[in-house]
Amino acid sequence: MSREEYTIKIKKISNIEEVLYLIESLYASGARMINLEMETPATAEQFRKIQELIVSLPGYEVTVKTPMNISLQDIMEMSHKSILETISNSVFHLMDDVVESVESFDPAKAEAVELAHDNVHRYCQRYRRQAHSGPSQNVKELLNISVYISNLENIANYLSYIAHSLSQQTLPSDQTKQLLKVLIPIKEAMSKTIETFLTKNVDKAQSILRGEGLIRKEIENLLNRILSYPDRTVRLVIESIMIHSGEILRNLHQILINTIK
Repeated sequence: MSREEYTIKIKKISNIEEVLYLIESLYASGARMINLEMETPATAEQFRKIQELIVSLPGYEVTVKTPMNISLQDIMEMSHKSILETISNSVFHLMDDVVESVESFDPAKAEAVELAHDNVHRYCQRYRRQAHSGPSQNVKELLNISVYISNLENIANYLSYIAHSLSQQTLPSDQTKQLLKVLIPIKEAMSKTIETFLTKNVDKAQSILRGEGLIRKEIENLLNRILSYPDRTVRLVIESIMIHSGEILRNLHQILINTIK
C-alpha cells in the first residue's frame, strides 16, 4: 500500500463524527484513497453523513460502497481501467455481502446491500461519460465494455432484490444451507468471470461456461423442492431469490460470451 492510500479499521461506528474528522484530516494531508473497513454494517444515516462530508472535499468521491467497506478516492485523474475495476469490485463486494448475510443470518447486512447498490450505477454512468468525452476507441472494444457495464448494473439490481428478500424474512437453517449451494458457486463464478473479462482470457471463459449447467441444475432442484415447503412466506422468499439468481447467472453468461467473440 502506497503512502497516499490509507485503511481505517472500524470496530464500531458509534461516533461517526470521529470517523469524519479522520477522513477530513487524511484528505488535507494528501491521501488519494481512504478505505474504511467495518466490523458491523454502516447504517443509512452514517452513509449519508459520509456522503455529505465528501461533497465538501473537492475531487473526492465514494468509489466503493458496501455494508462493510467504503472507499473514498480522488477521482480527478481516474483512468478508464480504474473505473472499470471500481465497478467490478463494487458488484463483487455486494455479492460477497449477500452470501455473508445468509451465512450469518444477518438481515441488517442484507438491508445494507440495498442501500449500497446504487453506487454501481453512478460509476457506470461516470464510465460512459468519460468514454464518450475521451479519445475514440476501437468500436468493438467500446461495445463489449458497454455491454459488460450494463450486465454488471443488472447484476447489482438483482443482488439488491435478493438482499431485500433476505432482509424481510429470517430463513430456517435447512433452507439457508440449500441457498448457499447456489449462491456460493455463483459468487465464485462471478469472481472468475470478472477476472476473465478484464484479462481477456478466452480459454478460462470457456471453462467457466462449461460449469454453468451445474449451477442452473442446483437452482432448478431448489425451486422444485421448495414447492412443497409448508411455510408460504419462506417459499416465496426462496423462489424470488432463485429467480434473481438465475438472472445473475444469465448476465454472467453474456459477459463470458462477449469475452470469447
